[in-house]
Amino acid sequence: MEARARSLLDAFVQDSPRHRAATRRPNDNSSSAKPWDSDDYAKRLGTFKPSTWFHRPRGLMADVCAQHGWINSSSDELRCVTCMATICLLLPSITDREEYERAAEEYEAKLKSVHRDYCVWKGAKAPDSFLFFPELSFDECVHAFRSRFSTIMKLRSHMPIISDDAMNQLSEINEESLKGLMEFLPHEKSDEDIVGCLIALCGWETQSLQSEAAHSNLLVCTTCNQKLVASDLLTIHSNEKDSRRGVPTDKCPFDVIGDHRPWCSWIAVNALNAKRPGWKVVVGILTESLAPTPVPSSQVGVAAPIRRALDDAKRLVQSFVPNKVP
Repeated sequence: MEARARSLLDAFVQDSPRHRAATRRPNDNSSSAKPWDSDDYAKRLGTFKPSTWFHRPRGLMADVCAQHGWINSSSDELRCVTCMATICLLLPSITDREEYERAAEEYEAKLKSVHRDYCVWKGAKAPDSFLFFPELSFDECVHAFRSRFSTIMKLRSHMPIISDDAMNQLSEINEESLKGLMEFLPHEKSDEDIVGCLIALCGWETQSLQSEAAHSNLLVCTTCNQKLVASDLLTIHSNEKDSRRGVPTDKCPFDVIGDHRPWCSWIAVNALNAKRPGWKVVVGILTESLAPTPVPSSQVGVAAPIRRALDDAKRLVQSFVPNKVP
């Protein structure tokens, strides 16, 4: 009889509001956690900034951490969105390669193991496809390309110069392909249109930043959330005469490939896309629709407008480099 009474009392206490509040798991919103939700994944990914999560090995880059339910809560720190577990990541110097790689592997394992036992992320992760460049139909690809181009052309009078490194990679787009790509766009075939086309092909678009102090145009990749102030870049109308006179500048060309964050699917390769970065996937989808035209072997190669833009960029960049004193 006494045991039964104690059992009933325990049941009453455990069902009381005070007991439930005392035993509730911290931030227990696991029922609302949705590893398969791409919008939630994008929100987690958006918390990672170069200033707080910089130069990580591939297995600890922002996209992998976000895939396992982590946000970048502060400098070198991860926090689970569900169970509030934290990881403070401090890697040893990369000069000791063996120690560095061992520590990286340990931290990669912690992305899965540090979640609390009740956490939905303990045995789950966002789909691998979230890390890859999305599969696009031809119509989707054309629409997105035109949309990015239309925003880029708002910079027509301040069109950035594309960097030497990026132009060397883009030079695999031959003359016929470039002509075909330009046909998708309303254009005048000016230097600005050609540069705008190449910038849009690499996943960039323009957004406006309005503040009380000033109005700025940003070059933005919505995939990796990278943002650059357009006025900080050299433009194709930069004053070469002033630069030769040694007018100081802290502006630089626009690296349409290298300025993406390292894990961005516009430049990262993966097996799903036949190990092609996103910009090559887009070029492939668009150019495959073009009717093949026989091209003499002497004309295959870099389009003349692209080569001219590259030469102009090289000349302008070199003009900012001080002459060596013998």
